[in-house]
Amino acid sequence: MLPTISLFSDQEKSLIESLLTSRTSDQVSWLGGFLSGPARVHGMPVAIPSGSTETPLSDYCGTESGNSEALADRAVKATKKQGFQAKAINVAEVTPGELVKVS
Repeated sequence: MLPTISLFSDQEKSLIESLLTSRTSDQVSWLGGFLSGPARVHGMPVAIPSGSTETPLSDYCGTESGNSEALADRAVKATKKQGFQAKAINVAEVTPGELVKVS
């Protein structure tokens, strides 16, 4: 369940996986938000496992006023500083067929 690249030991990964596999998707989602909250509130840097930045990151936005495009650009800029290969894409410029190919 956890990625091969992880900040946790094999024993810790086993404990986490045993906890998560016995929870509902709603419980897992809630835990994700709960665990990420302290980092956001206290401005703690979020650890990025080595190698995770090799995956491209696309931020799709739809906008009429330009607000969400501006937010997407800010998000891309921030993630690039973390080493990600990020780009903002306006959904008006993408066909439904192209979106289907996105995983």
